[in-house]
Amino acid sequence: MKKLSFIYIFVIFLILILGQETTFSQEKKAQNQVNKYLITLVDGTTMQGVISSETDTEITLIADNIGTVSIKKNQIKSKVLLSSENLKNGKYWFPNPNYSRYFISPGIQLKKGDGYYQNVDLAANTVSYGITDWLSMGGGIELYSTLHGQPIFMLIPKVGFEVGKSFWLGGGVLYINSTKSLGDFGGLGLGYFTATYGNTNNNLTAGIGWGYLDGDWAKKPIVTISGMTRVSRRIGLVTENWIFPEHADYSIFTYGVRFMGEKIAVDLALVNNKEIAKQFPIGFPIYVDFVIKF
Repeated sequence: MKKLSFIYIFVIFLILILGQETTFSQEKKAQNQVNKYLITLVDGTTMQGVISSETDTEITLIADNIGTVSIKKNQIKSKVLLSSENLKNGKYWFPNPNYSRYFISPGIQLKKGDGYYQNVDLAANTVSYGITDWLSMGGGIELYSTLHGQPIFMLIPKVGFEVGKSFWLGGGVLYINSTKSLGDFGGLGLGYFTATYGNTNNNLTAGIGWGYLDGDWAKKPIVTISGMTRVSRRIGLVTENWIFPEHADYSIFTYGVRFMGEKIAVDLALVNNKEIAKQFPIGFPIYVDFVIKF
């Protein structure tokens, strides 16, 4: 148990330190950025610089290492405002493709028009989409039950609001049932509330939820503590921890690495608790997921 406690505390400490160092560094760099943009042309050429003037048909850019250039708007594929979140040491970091979720539990609210497909351990398949900036809807099916003709399905609605600078409050429901059991079984799930501090690259979330089984709600809540920090352009660290006050021995701790591309993220994580630590002190490598952003 001492080994497990050490691992858990170390991971949370690591995320807090890295997240804070990154935040301070970003804020310092942000002070040196004034309306700086990354412009990608239709032929694939990219330029970074400050827009000095703009008309209906043309942009004048003071480009880094090039000087002043005029660009016709019909030649521009995309124009991205560079900020402390996406410009590090002069290099563009594409947005985190899986910014709204840790491994399973949610964090920052999914933005309007953003969506993703997630597969967990080849079994659970879900899709989530931001209907508005404060409401998202998700759902999915479990593969093996579906192949046996008794699909287990999930519904995952969520609401969330940015109530202060870098501070979010949210809540939602995870509902699970089988198409064969509808009408006879009320399903199982979780109703929860979350509080998140940070940005899409570095954040911490505390959550509290009550389990639900066939019409009955649990008397005592489940507590979650999760965090992520992006340590490089393509790599992040993630931890997600489920604490059961009524059954502490069954609490679950997960920690792993997120590999990121512009439209895809892959998580590899270790799962641990009191029993697992007896055989695998650093955790058991059972969790794998991938996310495709659309």
